[in-house]
Amino acid sequence: QQVVEFSVPTSVSPISVLPTLVEFKAWNWNIFDSWDFENIWKEISVVTQTQGFFPMLQRFSTFKIQVATNKVVSFDKNGNYLSGYLTFKINSEEEGVSTAEVSANSEVKITATFYSEEENELRNFKNYFLFTNWLFNEVDVKGNAYAVVLNENGTATITFKATSKTEGIYDIGVKGRPVQVNVSLKNTDSLGKTENIGKISKVGTEFESVENFSFEVGEYLNGEVFSLKATGTESGEFIFDRWQDLANEFQTSKSETVFELNNEKISSSSRVYPVVKFEDGKLVANIDAYFSNNTSKIKFEIVGNGKIVFNETEFNNGDSNSFVNQKQVQLTASPNEENEFVGWFVGDEMVSKDLTYAFSVSEDLELTAKFKEVEKKQGLALPIWAIVVIAVVPIVLGGIIALIVVKVKKNKK
Repeated sequence: QQVVEFSVPTSVSPISVLPTLVEFKAWNWNIFDSWDFENIWKEISVVTQTQGFFPMLQRFSTFKIQVATNKVVSFDKNGNYLSGYLTFKINSEEEGVSTAEVSANSEVKITATFYSEEENELRNFKNYFLFTNWLFNEVDVKGNAYAVVLNENGTATITFKATSKTEGIYDIGVKGRPVQVNVSLKNTDSLGKTENIGKISKVGTEFESVENFSFEVGEYLNGEVFSLKATGTESGEFIFDRWQDLANEFQTSKSETVFELNNEKISSSSRVYPVVKFEDGKLVANIDAYFSNNTSKIKFEIVGNGKIVFNETEFNNGDSNSFVNQKQVQLTASPNEENEFVGWFVGDEMVSKDLTYAFSVSEDLELTAKFKEVEKKQGLALPIWAIVVIAVVPIVLGGIIALIVVKVKKNKK
């Protein structure tokens, strides 16, 4: 075999053992390129002290940097796939440059930008996602040799000096923004009160405040799932009616409902997908819990002299009161002195003639209690003393007459 002499560069010292891959890279030798007499730096090769010759080792002057693209992360509200939400520039103003030839020891700047299409809000991904970090061959980019800038305005950049350690495929980590869920308690009667009409509970957390409240869930990209349960007032005055969002994208009457925040809307009868929007720099989902008034109003009419009593509360003519639907109401008629109760009436129909009327209310109504004066008996109206005189005088007079007759007869004898 022919022995060929090679000089060893000053940057690489002669070694007595085979160099390791780490040492090769530290010297900027490329072990992957084939031997090329046209491009090889012939004066810079490696020879061991035992005259070992490595023709597959050569120092490179350029290499490739590639950036992965076309991530599958988002769908529109109709389930259509939206591809490639990132564009890249590698030392160029031209977007979409994902592969570039880079000279050794030159500064490399890779810029990633979210798509932003004003006419299509769903493609404005910078509002929905955040850059996390760059990956190099699936390993986090770390170290002083790299400068990573992650911006919320839709761009991220990585800057470094090109060496053998920077050759390869670069990827960028992306996560969804956290979503702020705003829950509001609303009355189905827009003019009605919103205080003390019910409460909302979330798995793991109780929300009993009657005012609006918010909580934050994890990444939008992950399709966060949470459950809410609506409960009306203990008295039954208000009951849950429905869940709804501001855009009327969903409406359900299930008191306990599973909500999913997902960029991919899946058809499911067991889950509800509220609209997630970008507002004031945040992703928000607005969910309204509507409660309806579960009472009916009874207006009392009184004909005659008397009162209506409910739980020791007296109602007079023209008074009204609200009662919880489907709960039994017991009313008692109380006639005034020298009056008697006639009956309970709804319109012209008598519904009861008993003093106490028990029933379940289910709708507004006017209830009438009728009274009348006690009828007096006809005849000679004499005071008690006159009756006594009439009864006693004849008896007394009869006794006196009898006494006189006896005396007269006695005298004749």
